[in-house]
Amino acid sequence: MDTSADGVTSDEIKEKLADVQSRADELENRLDHEDLSQMQMNETSGDLYKLWDDEINEIWKYLKATLSDADMQKLTDEQIKWINEKEARIEEEGKEYEGGSIRPLIENRLGAQLTKDRVYELIEYVE
Repeated sequence: MDTSADGVTSDEIKEKLADVQSRADELENRLDHEDLSQMQMNETSGDLYKLWDDEINEIWKYLKATLSDADMQKLTDEQIKWINEKEARIEEEGKEYEGGSIRPLIENRLGAQLTKDRVYELIEYVE
């Protein structure tokens, strides 16, 4: 079992991911089934996106501490490409709703989904 420089183990990373998934499910359920105002939907979707963004950063920090320099460089190059593609997709999706109050919801939900997908790709590197 690998441990990062700050003493976090791979099992702890995986347990935290399970907790994040549970919290994300709650937020998605709120968005899908509760009668929320547009402002509440925008805020809740922003919370969802932040949840996944924080999680990807935690996994990244662990990987940086446990992977070899060569593996980390390769992953960093992939991550930069992924970030650029993610941001372009979010911007493109948002353009359709330019000036509308729904735009943050659309962008946040797409950003959350893309980031969640990437989290599950990166967790494969955690041993």
